[in-house]
Amino acid sequence: MLSSVSDRNFIIKLKDDGETILGRNALTRVRDLRCSRKHVSLKLNNKFGICELTHTGRFKGVVCGRPVHLHESRWLFHGDTLELLTGKYIFKFQRLNPIIAEQAYLKNLEYGSWQHYDSVMIYNFQSLPGNSLIAGFELYGGIVHRTPGGKHPRGMNDWVIAYDNVITQLKKYVKKGYKIVIFTNQGGISTKRLLIDDFKKKIAAINRVVCVPFQCFAATADDWYRIPRPGMWELFCRMGNAGVEVDVSKSFFVGNSDGFTIGDKVRIDYSATDRLFALNCGLRFWSAEEEFYNNRDPSCPLYKFTQQATFKRMAEKLILPNDTPLPVADEPEIILFCGVTAAGKTYYAKRHLEPLGVKIISWENDNLTLEQCLRLVEETLKNHRAVVVDATNPSTDSRKPFIDLANDFNCRIRCFSFEISYEQALHNYIYRKIKNPECSTPRSLIDVYQKILVPPTVEEGFESIVYISFIPDFDDPADEMMYNFFLKDK
Repeated sequence: MLSSVSDRNFIIKLKDDGETILGRNALTRVRDLRCSRKHVSLKLNNKFGICELTHTGRFKGVVCGRPVHLHESRWLFHGDTLELLTGKYIFKFQRLNPIIAEQAYLKNLEYGSWQHYDSVMIYNFQSLPGNSLIAGFELYGGIVHRTPGGKHPRGMNDWVIAYDNVITQLKKYVKKGYKIVIFTNQGGISTKRLLIDDFKKKIAAINRVVCVPFQCFAATADDWYRIPRPGMWELFCRMGNAGVEVDVSKSFFVGNSDGFTIGDKVRIDYSATDRLFALNCGLRFWSAEEEFYNNRDPSCPLYKFTQQATFKRMAEKLILPNDTPLPVADEPEIILFCGVTAAGKTYYAKRHLEPLGVKIISWENDNLTLEQCLRLVEETLKNHRAVVVDATNPSTDSRKPFIDLANDFNCRIRCFSFEISYEQALHNYIYRKIKNPECSTPRSLIDVYQKILVPPTVEEGFESIVYISFIPDFDDPADEMMYNFFLKDK
């Protein structure tokens, strides 16, 4: 029922089966000409103790403090308020027995139930059945926008519906037989910028506004589940679709970060994460603008990093010059590595040099001081053995102590410089972080290295500079498959 806020004795009983029309009529006692005769349609759902409201009047109303316009729908829960006109003719939705209503809601908690799997939060509406047709949406940019002035989520109310026809489009897909599934990154939860309860309330509020059943998968950490990595999609297919196989040829994903550019300037959606997520999942991708406004310029180039092509181009030869001799274990020599974090230095040392019996010193990885590293190198040379110094060594100052040590022992020193693009280094770093979450090397070191790098030269005292390309080799096909996904999120 609806009870008048201003007159407690005024009650409107809603039809159990069928539609109740509110407006300028005897039922509401409203005579205001701004209120249409058929201003609001109400349909009671006794199973879940809720009521579906559809606004049919010319002038907007208000539900729980949020405006509702012509043809928009909302859900009313026990205790929610309805204003037929803004600030006027206010009613409160109540079940005849609030206790029974609350019990019905709790009994059917699937209406807004939450699950946690690893670092993913999963919201499910009414235990939605499995469906082969999936309409996937990114939350921010695809369904809602953040309120002005906010780059990161700040609470449960920092959102507005992204486009005028979002709700219409969502309902259209539901009528066509699609299941709506939202995928979103919510790293603010793991960094405590966003409270879990606030995010849950936000999703429930969005669900109430769009009035469309959906599931929501939220990645809360920087791991395999974070978009554009396909972990959330794999989780949905494995556990969230009731065993029904998804028809990827008919399913799609709508997002905001599509990576398209206009001229020489990158648009506000500078990142390609949403588009790359769709590519990783094998889904068709539509930008939010294309979906809701159909204004895509097909001539816009895609601003993204395609790692497969880049890696193949860079990895034509592992080592240059081609005839470079590898170190001999029992001949004193220093091989000094130079390369950005995640350039594959340790991988190359273990895969190609350690089997030769050469001593490997990874002093940065082993948290050694420079003095400790130099002492180990000196001991190895005294034993008339070759030694590899596995470290970034970006500057002449960082390389000089090892050159001086080689001169003291009158042995040769060569620099193995690892040639890798910034994008591939980031890709390697993320892959390593996913495989080994305990990795403590900060991502920022890649940017720092780029700024302070001074390429090595023979003038510093090296006998030669050897250039190494990163060519990954995998023992496990699953690792190779993971590596070939788009992993970089920004």
